[in-house]
Order: sequence, then C-alpha cells, then structure tokens
Amino acid sequence: MYTSYGKSMIGSGTIIADNVIIGYPSRAELAEVGSFDTAKLRNIEGAIIGENCIFRDFGVIYSKYFDNNRTLILFELKLAKLSDIETHYGPPVGHVNTKDFLAKWRAASSALNKPYQKDGRWVVDIKREFTEPLELVKVNISHLNVGKHVTESIQKKLELHQNTNVIRRGYEKPLTQFLIRKNSWEY
Repeated sequence: MYTSYGKSMIGSGTIIADNVIIGYPSRAELAEVGSFDTAKLRNIEGAIIGENCIFRDFGVIYSKYFDNNRTLILFELKLAKLSDIETHYGPPVGHVNTKDFLAKWRAASSALNKPYQKDGRWVVDIKREFTEPLELVKVNISHLNVGKHVTESIQKKLELHQNTNVIRRGYEKPLTQFLIRKNSWEY
C-alpha cells in the first residue's frame, strides 16, 4: 500500500536516513516556474511513500503550503529536538568499504568513540551537527540551488516560526486546514 505524493516511489518498509529529501521538485522544475507562481507550483508532483517506512532525524510527518499574498509552508515533524549524539551506520562487517570507514572515523574529530560492531554493521557515535530544525534551516537555506528568482525571494522574505509562534493573524484558515488535514475544497 502506498500513499501518493507524486513521481518518486519509496518502497514499503524502507529506512530513510539522514539528509534525504523525498518528493520535492527538481531544480529544472523550479527553474521553469521561475518564482513562487502557485498555479505552476501546484502542477509539480512529490513522491509516493510506502507503508511502515522509518524516517531518521527530524522526519517530516506532514507538510503543506498555502498562498494568500504570501507563501506559507508548514511542517509537522516527528521530533522537535534531537539528542546531541547520533549513531552513524557504516558498512556491514567484512564489506569492501570497511577499511575506509574505519580509517575515516578513527581519525574524525566529530567521533565520540571508536567505531564498533552492532548487529553485523560498523557504527560510530558522533556529535550531531543540528539538534533543532530551525538551526538546520537557518544554516542551509542560503545554500539552496532552486533557481535565481526563488532563491532571491527566499533570502529577502523568509520568516521562520515554530510551535505556538506560528499562530498569527491571517494564518487562521491555513493552520486549521493543516491541523485537520483538509483542503480548501473539502469545506
């Protein structure tokens, strides 16, 4: 059983690791749009995600965007804060890449211990770079390569809010639609 979010397809039971973006538009599709033209953006498809997938780190559970003079993008995350320590999984014990993994992580300053074996794989505990989602977005938003006009618009007008700070005048309808998972045509 799959939930449809567009073109990409992720099979049931998949483990989706760190720094993976699923179903967001390609650079080429965004370049064609040229700016936040919501009529055109609505035609860009996302991904198909199978049942019982495991998302690591913050894990976006649900997201939706709205446009009414300004674009509002809302995300519901699995976790709002992560621990300072992340377990980084390497190759299976005996794999051809074992030697490279061990050499890299024995010398890495971010490693909190030496690599060790767990469930037939090499793993190492490392200091997590980002523990809160806003930190991650603030640092990485300037590195997006999504087309000149979109990037300029983001850099000039981006506002980031979390938790109860998203409750603002003018956001009542989109927040209600987001929270009860209904689209505007379903009312």
